Amino acid sequence: MEEANNKCAFCDCINKLYAFSHRRCLAWIGLFLFVLFGVFWTVINPMFRGAADPSLMDLQLTFNAQRFHDIIVSWCKSVNNSTDIYKLATILLDYIYPIIYSIMLAFGYAAVRGNNIPNRFDRVMFVFPFLAAIFDYIENTFHILLLRNVHNLDQALATYYSSLPVALSFICSALKFFFSYIGILVVIGAIFYRLKKKYF
Repeated sequence: MEEANNKCAFCDCINKLYAFSHRRCLAWIGLFLFVLFGVFWTVINPMFRGAADPSLMDLQLTFNAQRFHDIIVSWCKSVNNSTDIYKLATILLDYIYPIIYSIMLAFGYAAVRGNNIPNRFDRVMFVFPFLAAIFDYIENTFHILLLRNVHNLDQALATYYSSLPVALSFICSALKFFFSYIGILVVIGAIFYRLKKKYF
């Protein structure tokens, strides 16, 4: 009985958020901040890695601990204090970024759908971006912990990374991309469906 009540309370909370009266405004604010943070990352990216080095996505989607080690060493060879810059950028930007894109996608979907009483599919699609954000936070935290004692090239060369946290970080990254891309696709799909109903 208690489990059923908790489930009902959760669904009721989702329903209220989905039907939020200013959801369209939240979606537009989220989109603006999403683009702004994208610009920030474009500016910051060359500060912790060389142009020919593996990308941040390469690091996020690395399952192998040795490969993780090699990417960090590559960054440190190209840029002094690269890991400190990366960790600072993660703390200052990438702990805010998930909130922005989850709000943009979730409330964007609800706004495009236009209904105030979501069905089961609507509720699932509304929750997906927030699941992406949760996995993003876990991935970020793994990276901060993995690199906590790495500040220069000598430490990067000497550091051993355990396979388990690197693998768990990869899984969280993969799930983050999965849920966020599903969120993007359903918003685009909802837009086309709305346009089709209106004009065709």
